[in-house]
Amino acid sequence: MFMKRKKLLLWSLLMVISLLLWGEGIGNAAVTGRCDNCHTMHNSQDGSDLYASGPYDHLLVGGCVGCHSSSTEEQTYNLGTSTVPVVNYTGGEPSTYLAGGNFWWVATAGGNDDTKGHNVMEISAQDTNISATEEAPGNTYCTGAGGCHQTLAVKQTVQSTLGSGCQGCHLNVQHHTYDGSGTKYVGTAPWYRFLSGHSGGAAANYGVEGIEDDDWQKTVSAADHNEYKGLTGENSGTIMAGDGTMTAFCSGCHGNFHSEQDTGTPGQWTRHPSDFTIPNSGEYASVADYDPLSPVARTDSAMTGFGDTPSATVTAGSDMVMCLSCHRPHGSPYADLLRWDYSSMVAGSGTGMNTGCFYCHSNKDQDED
Repeated sequence: MFMKRKKLLLWSLLMVISLLLWGEGIGNAAVTGRCDNCHTMHNSQDGSDLYASGPYDHLLVGGCVGCHSSSTEEQTYNLGTSTVPVVNYTGGEPSTYLAGGNFWWVATAGGNDDTKGHNVMEISAQDTNISATEEAPGNTYCTGAGGCHQTLAVKQTVQSTLGSGCQGCHLNVQHHTYDGSGTKYVGTAPWYRFLSGHSGGAAANYGVEGIEDDDWQKTVSAADHNEYKGLTGENSGTIMAGDGTMTAFCSGCHGNFHSEQDTGTPGQWTRHPSDFTIPNSGEYASVADYDPLSPVARTDSAMTGFGDTPSATVTAGSDMVMCLSCHRPHGSPYADLLRWDYSSMVAGSGTGMNTGCFYCHSNKDQDED
């Protein structure tokens, strides 16, 4: 009996050590630390509500906005043993921000500029440039008054598999999921940045694929950044959801921005192409060094070749321009959520800035003299 107990004790000790070692390898890949950092069992203490704005789903002490906002840190902050990305800075106009940008400019604190961010519930009101019966610009799905793709600024009740506010895009949030540590390729549920599809219900097994930077591009360079999957749409006219690309995800609400871009005459574009291969000729052939300010999308074969390491180069003739090449999904200091000031793009100025439009259209910035 003594020997059995001794073996059981030894086995239990080995199990504990194994779990501790496994936990050490998680790092910030999944939320760790005290449960009451994020959850409350009954939202009550001493006969009164613990959090006046609750209760929230999943016994959370606050919603997405509450955890991902900060008045002191522009990019990230530490909550227990976990690092939290900040997407809604409330302490003033941020000078630095993560890959998705920041909601500050569209929020009340930033002056409610509807042109500079997505209007999201608990951050800003309905976009004043879009009437209550309109949907997202370019929307082709779930149309009509009260349509599920109308706005992220109010609670959505039309489509049961589509969330509201932040979860109108980040549908498949699983903060306790162990998905590796550091930079890693994400190609399955819960998908890149929890961006998943909703058509067909919860069983619909598709979402955005890509290589996630381990600090959301708090540190960023040509060799330190996110990687996005692309699928060339130059011969199809439309880009359907479910192919794992960021452009397909954007087209879920902004479908008209991605359909029939070429009128039939080569080079006669009516909308800027998305998921279209950067030509390996003319001024485009000079695009070689990766610029995180103008990210590109990659083919399946290129993404597989990278493994978990982002590439510092751009390959014209293979890599693609996409929605996020020009826009930040949360918000930016510039109109239309652009990554740069469009009004400062002056052709023939000879400034040699090589950013913004001139990153790809390199010859357009040259002084004719």
